This record gives sequence, structure tokens and C-alpha cells, in this order.
Amino acid sequence: MTAILTVTVNPTVDLSSEVETLRPHSKLRCEPLCREPGGGGINVARVCQRLGAPATAVYTAGGATGAILHDLLMGESLDGEAVSITGETRESFTIFEQSSQRQYRFLFPGPNVSEEEGAALLSVIENCEPVPAFVVASGSIALGLGEGFFARLCALSNTLGARFVLDTHGPALRRAVAAGGIDILKVNLRELRELTGRSLERESDQLEAARGLAADGSCRVLTLTLGDRGAYVTSPEGSFRAQGLTIKTVSAVGAGDSFLGGFLSRLSRGDSLKEAFRWGVAAGSAALLTPGTQLCEADAVNELLSAVKVVPVSLPA
Repeated sequence: MTAILTVTVNPTVDLSSEVETLRPHSKLRCEPLCREPGGGGINVARVCQRLGAPATAVYTAGGATGAILHDLLMGESLDGEAVSITGETRESFTIFEQSSQRQYRFLFPGPNVSEEEGAALLSVIENCEPVPAFVVASGSIALGLGEGFFARLCALSNTLGARFVLDTHGPALRRAVAAGGIDILKVNLRELRELTGRSLERESDQLEAARGLAADGSCRVLTLTLGDRGAYVTSPEGSFRAQGLTIKTVSAVGAGDSFLGGFLSRLSRGDSLKEAFRWGVAAGSAALLTPGTQLCEADAVNELLSAVKVVPVSLPA
């Protein structure tokens, strides 16, 4: 078992293509279809592997789409374990309109995952040998599992002695944060606003709110991604800020997953928080250079590393 184990309860097969112009009531001639494995945890594992930190992906899979997902992961030689479900694994569709340079994303509902299927997934984690250093829950919650599933997974990880990492949204995020015990929490600005109930218009307010969540026991480390404005991380080791890089964005899909994969790929090697954060920002930025739903490439991450400037941040007590 690798040091990084990711959990994806609502994975997807990502389909992407391009068209000259979107028009109603017309047959639209598209570019060749790109099909990739997707879902937050799966993407994080793929990025970790690309950056030299092998990861194991645990995920649900069902129906014909689930079989395609499994084959795509095997094609990338990604270590994984599928938990069989009766529902059909979902698909998502991304189309790039060449004439406007706009990207359109269509996300379909995921399958219902029963309590028994969720218990089977937890059993896989519980019986891991050896225990991974990190258990990463990333992506949306599946229908049927309930809003408290990630909080349960966090408690299990703590019992096993693994560091629990969470990147999700909505009620599942709020329940897990309220329960506490999260080691690393990744949020974007929208999610931080949901957690705090504040508008957070000023950057100083955003950073103060992030530090507050890390200080009140909700998590030990909090990373806040700010889109083209970069990112922020805070923990007992200190707080650091990195401005966004000047990049012509091809597609923003997968940037957050690439950030988390880059960040964990270095933490798992024992690098400092500051250095891991630098890799996370470089990986998230590199993802902007790839089309459709593609993730960052290792060569691009290495090229961007020197441009990432990480500085300590001190906020009023």
C-alpha cells in the first residue's frame, strides 16, 4: 500500500471535445473525443503518480461506465481498488467553443450508493496494510451515503493513525468540519464563505477566516485556493501566500485537484509545508495549460516551480 490513499465515492468518466460554434437545432461536428478517468480523489492520485509519489485510488464503480473507468485507470498503471456498486458510474461532458474561446461543462447526476456499499468502501480503508500516511477524500458525496460520510471516514482515518485530507463542498463539507479531526482541509473562496457565513470581500478577511478555521480545531492545516490570485496555506508551522502566475489559461478544469496532488506529493516525501505549498501552486498552475479535463503534466510543473514565489504572511493576533 502506498503512502497516499485517495477515496472517490462519486467518480466519473470525463468526456471532452471541441466545436467551432454552439448552435441550437443543428448537428455540431466535434473534434475527436477525449475520454479520461475523473473524480477528485482519482485525479489527486493521478497527479501524485505523475510527480513521482505513487498513490492508491479507492473508488466506487458500477455498470458499463464503471468498467470503462477501471480500464482507463489500468491504462495509466494507477494502483487502485474498485468497490462494486449496483448503480451506473456517471459521466461528465466538457465542450470548448473555438469561436468564443469559452468552455462549457455538463455534469450529470451520480448513482445512488447504498449504506452497504459505503460500508464496503470503509472496510477497504480499515483493512489497508500497511496503513497509509494520508487518506484523501476528494470530490462530491454520492447520493445515498449521507452528509456525514466524510466525517465517518475522518474518524476512521484518525483511529488508524492516518492523516485525513478533505476536499469537498456543501453539507458534507460542513458536517466534516463541524466534527473536527481533519488534518488537511482544502477549500476555495466560495467554500470558505459557506463555512464562515461571511462575504469575505477583502483578502485580509479571507486569510483571517482561513487561519481561524485552522486555529479552532476544525483542521490542522488549511489551504485556500484563490483562482488566478494564487493560494494561501496556514498551519502551526506558519502561514504562507503565493500569488498567481501569469498564464494564458487553456482550461481551469482539474486545477484544484492538481494543486492538492502536487502539495501531497511533496508532503509525503517529508518536505516542509512551504516547499509542498510551492509544488501545489506550480501543479495547479500547470493544469491551466492543458485542454479539456486534462491534469497537470510533470514537465510543466517543473518548469513553473522557479516562478512560484512563496512568502510568509503575518496577520494581526
